[in-house]
Amino acid sequence: MEEISVKLKPQQPTFEDDKGETNTKEGDGELDEKITKEKGQESEQDGNKEEDLETNREDGKCFKQDTSDSKNGSLNKEDSSLSGTKERSPERIRPPAISSVNMDLFIDNKIDKLGCLNDLKQIEAMAFFKRLVDDLMTLDYVVKEDPEIDLRSLLFDNMHDVLTPGQDLCDEINDDEGSVDSFTDDNRDRFPTLLEKPMSQLKDEKRTDRNSALEKLKSVSNEQLEVPLRKNSRIDANFEDASETAFTDDDFRRKSGSYHQNIDHELCTKIIQKFYLKQAPSLSITQYLERINKFITPSPAVLLSASYFLFNVAFDLKPENNCSLLPLQSPPEEEGPIKMTSVDSLDIFRLVLSALRISLKLIEDKNFKQAYYCKITGLQHIDDLFKLELAFLYLLNFNLFINEFSLTRFLFQFKVFDTNLRRYLKSRTV
Repeated sequence: MEEISVKLKPQQPTFEDDKGETNTKEGDGELDEKITKEKGQESEQDGNKEEDLETNREDGKCFKQDTSDSKNGSLNKEDSSLSGTKERSPERIRPPAISSVNMDLFIDNKIDKLGCLNDLKQIEAMAFFKRLVDDLMTLDYVVKEDPEIDLRSLLFDNMHDVLTPGQDLCDEINDDEGSVDSFTDDNRDRFPTLLEKPMSQLKDEKRTDRNSALEKLKSVSNEQLEVPLRKNSRIDANFEDASETAFTDDDFRRKSGSYHQNIDHELCTKIIQKFYLKQAPSLSITQYLERINKFITPSPAVLLSASYFLFNVAFDLKPENNCSLLPLQSPPEEEGPIKMTSVDSLDIFRLVLSALRISLKLIEDKNFKQAYYCKITGLQHIDDLFKLELAFLYLLNFNLFINEFSLTRFLFQFKVFDTNLRRYLKSRTV
């Protein structure tokens, strides 16, 4: 693959304070007021498009609805004029703080109870995205301290144990603060709601395999060994436990497929340099995401897609495009070790804005203008936003395929990664 050349003008971060505001020529606080005003004008224009009078269609003709109570109509007009109030566009409700979501409880318990992706709230999806960002930055720090760390095990080990929790995992989760009711005796060993169907299919396949193995043994006994089995033979009892055994990583791999290495890691290292700032902004990544959530409020689908893209970029992974809901397994070992692309305080801001911008364009029909998005995310030039989007697409190798299966699968994929990372960090502190 030929090396691409994307030139970005180095710029100082535009964030200078801790209140989520940017320093511009308009003065402190004027940017937020201007942004809110622009959004109010958009909603007011949409409201003016509605018809003042209701119309009914009959025999292919439109006519005004007959209003016999015209006096009441004029009375209402007088009342409104006396009150001296004008109809205004409703104020936009600001989303709650991201910290209002208990992510430990959400990952350990709530994800397993989701009936469908529509049950995911917007603030929960944003907190999920922030948790991914925090995990990637934490892992990047660990990798720089210990370059020989096994990323494959952190990403994919204990897959079936996390998704089908046993006694050890339940006790470990219940010991965590704020998640005492995560697992009880009634819901132990139950599969997540979204995975119940594929898990039941795996059970049926294992049961079918058990029955075929039993019939094969019987035929061998009758034909080759010439030892006929009695009708009251208890040989079936030896296979009863086999049908209820826990799933293994091989079962997941056979059903769900695996990742593959994406593009050359050295090329990714060169491309990622396009996302670096000269210095880290004084604004924290949490405040940065709060600002984006305040003025853009991305939908859950956009946030899940952005998380999905950012995860694949961080580890140079390309998922198989199939219709299974089961999480993917690690890439084949012959493709080499998994390496992590640097995700730190200098490049995370531009990686976040690029992932969200691409997801907005891909998922949503109505998008914000480039200039508006630059104001929110602190970019000084619109051209830089286009170049960042292009560089991020090259990091993804233009693998933008997304559907309900891939987003659902990623929820549990991240649960495995987050659980393994927490266990690893806990073992380091002991």
